Parts: sequence; C-alpha cells; structure tokens
Amino acid sequence: MGCAYLLICHLGCALREWLAIRGSHRGTIRSDGRADDADRVPLLDDGGEPVTTFARWYTGWLERAEQAVLPTSSDL
Repeated sequence: MGCAYLLICHLGCALREWLAIRGSHRGTIRSDGRADDADRVPLLDDGGEPVTTFARWYTGWLERAEQAVLPTSSDL
C-alpha cells in the first residue's frame, strides 16, 4: 500500500497541512507546497525540526490560536 494523508489544516491560498496516516511517513505532519509547484515535505517547527506527531502539531496550533484571540497584558 502507498501513502495516505488526512487533511488537518487549510492555511489559505491552497496551502495545507496533512497528517500521514499510512506509509513510510505515517504519523508525521506534512506541509503541502503543491500550490507553489513543490511537493509535500515535513512540516518544520520554529527551530527547524520536523513536527513528528499530531499531538505536537495540535498543541502548537492551539497556542498560536490562543495568542491570536486572547488579550495580552498590555491590552488589559
């Protein structure tokens, strides 16, 4: 069997992030650059390391979402 992916995030402008659910990359998060004539590649964190689990991706996504909507101490 080949690879299979589950779409987990649409970033806009046809850019997406996928969870590999089957194949050699199973369990990793892939960044989809096909809209920019690139292929799916490992999603990297701010330190340049691959995001290797869905839990790690999700907690990072949740932290960024909270920062975007919650007031900062200077807003209080």
